[in-house]
Amino acid sequence: MSISEPDSRHEVILYLENARQISSLLSPNERQAVASFLALLQQHYPERVLQTILFGSKARGDSRSWSDIDILTVVDRDDWRLSHAISNLAADVSLEYDVLIGPRVIGQERWERMKERRFSLYQNIAAEGIPLT
Repeated sequence: MSISEPDSRHEVILYLENARQISSLLSPNERQAVASFLALLQQHYPERVLQTILFGSKARGDSRSWSDIDILTVVDRDDWRLSHAISNLAADVSLEYDVLIGPRVIGQERWERMKERRFSLYQNIAAEGIPLT
């Protein structure tokens, strides 16, 4: 699911473990949609997107056929224009693959504050999230 080749042995092991885990949680069509979304993020915003994490019911393994695919997208800084553009990419991919990708775009500084202040969203993603990039 990673866009770029892993750099180290540790990253290769993590990549393989995550790929196996994701293949058991997402349908082939959902995996293709996520891969397409990640590729578009890398193509359009390689310097801005720092991390992506699958979370929510898909990551927990308790999703239904109508469940969305929640993807945390940590970016270099909060910017409503970037958030809107990423949401548009997700919408385009969602329509193409007949799925619903729900990106949650958060700036790195805000994500760190959420960690420090123990926000429930941070705690849930830390506990159940599966890194995609």
